[in-house]
Amino acid sequence: MKFIKRLWFRFIALFKQGLTPIEMLQSVLISLVISLLPFYGIATPALTAMSVKYRFNLAIMIAISYLIEPLKILLFIPFVNIGGALFGAEHTQLTVEGIKASFQEGVFSAIPFLAKELLYGFAGWFITVIPIAFLIYIILHGVLKLRIKQQETYEQYDTTKS
Repeated sequence: MKFIKRLWFRFIALFKQGLTPIEMLQSVLISLVISLLPFYGIATPALTAMSVKYRFNLAIMIAISYLIEPLKILLFIPFVNIGGALFGAEHTQLTVEGIKASFQEGVFSAIPFLAKELLYGFAGWFITVIPIAFLIYIILHGVLKLRIKQQETYEQYDTTKS
């Protein structure tokens, strides 16, 4: 049992890598936001660039990206529908039959069809994920600041009493 506990703490230490709780929150939220983009193949390079530029934890960002992949698949069609409604499209054509029909006419005729659907998906992602992530960040940032302040107060009280 001690072995498993030690292994767990080493695993957690790998993800923390000396980050403050707020930096950890930023790493997780940025990873969630970018991983939910309705474009495949963009998440890993984008997360790598963000982690290099802002010194985020790449290991936790990639792990979250892989964990969030099923949610990305589930949210793709709702993002397209939300974006389509935003642009005033009565109904998006993103169905299996619609995709097959567009490719039967040729690859080059399918590109505008799929590009429009991806634009709708991006718009749906932008108006849902970005505000939700921003709200979560504001709330959790405030909670973490309060928790850090409480911990500092407790440590100050505890050291002066000794």
